[in-house]
Amino acid sequence: MKSEFDELVDRRSRLIAWWKLAKTSCYDSGCHVLRVDVQNPTMVAYCGQQYSGAKNYHDAPAFFVEAITKQIKAASNGLAKKAYDAEIDRLTGLIEQHKNQILAELNAVPA
Repeated sequence: MKSEFDELVDRRSRLIAWWKLAKTSCYDSGCHVLRVDVQNPTMVAYCGQQYSGAKNYHDAPAFFVEAITKQIKAASNGLAKKAYDAEIDRLTGLIEQHKNQILAELNAVPA
């Protein structure tokens, strides 16, 4: 059974290896390209009630939902990079906590 430390290191290593696929060499015109499939938003609406009995949801026009979808698709690679950076930072921080605990334990050994 893996320790929490081992699991964190494994996750970070797998994520780094996966992300590096973008930089691997191409063969026969087949390079790795990040693909993020984006679905249309299930709801784009202002929600709220102006007065008792009034409509609660005010849906955006369909053409605007399409415009939002285009923007999400255009931003998907940048969002994936942000998510990668944040996850690497999070995992590294958790690994650092283990490092500090190990060093504190080693320093606690009487001379």
